[in-house]
Amino acid sequence: MLVLFLPATVLGWRYASEEYLVAYTDDKVVFSVKAEEGMRFATRFIHSVHRAPVIDRYILADGKKKIVQVSTAYQAYGVGMPFLPEDGTFVQKDGFFELTDLDLAFRSVDYRVGREAQFTILFDEKEYPIYQLAPQGALVHLAVEPRYRIWLK
Repeated sequence: MLVLFLPATVLGWRYASEEYLVAYTDDKVVFSVKAEEGMRFATRFIHSVHRAPVIDRYILADGKKKIVQVSTAYQAYGVGMPFLPEDGTFVQKDGFFELTDLDLAFRSVDYRVGREAQFTILFDEKEYPIYQLAPQGALVHLAVEPRYRIWLK
């Protein structure tokens, strides 16, 4: 009996500990996808002052322990928008100002959800409208978590 139980336990733990990129509020998961080293994704929202889209691009790195922001793109200069040479490499492309080579590492990234902001995750050429899935004003956390922690949320 122990011979059967031990492999099942090991396989169950391996399954439960698989890592996922998740977006969650205090009480529910609104997005999840299996995390892979080097996986790329982006977020898009409407800036509250400029009323124009901002696209932040990320990559999973360091054994999926870090969410690294590699660029940010926006359509209007001004309040809250990076622009200095030390902020990154500045380019203009497709109607956007873009700062590349950012290399900003985070364990998690937080966004506040609002209908006006239209917070959306862009992954694998699909759009996930988080603002339609999470309550107004909710704080949404983006992080890499093992599957068993997702079950507990």
